Amino acid sequence: MSNHYHLCLETPQPNLVAGMRWLQATFSVRFNRFRNERGHVFQGRYKALLIVPDAVGADRS
Repeated sequence: MSNHYHLCLETPQPNLVAGMRWLQATFSVRFNRFRNERGHVFQGRYKALLIVPDAVGADRS
């Protein structure tokens, strides 16, 4: 599928909205300029999921 991407980030400050806005806007402008197109590149909003690492040495059975 060429209509989405997966990205795993860790942010030192709770500024994910501003970072994603910059990333998607910058990518869209450059993508459209390169392909000489106009309009939306991405559909819908991104998902922000909290990933909690496993406890060190936890039993994985």
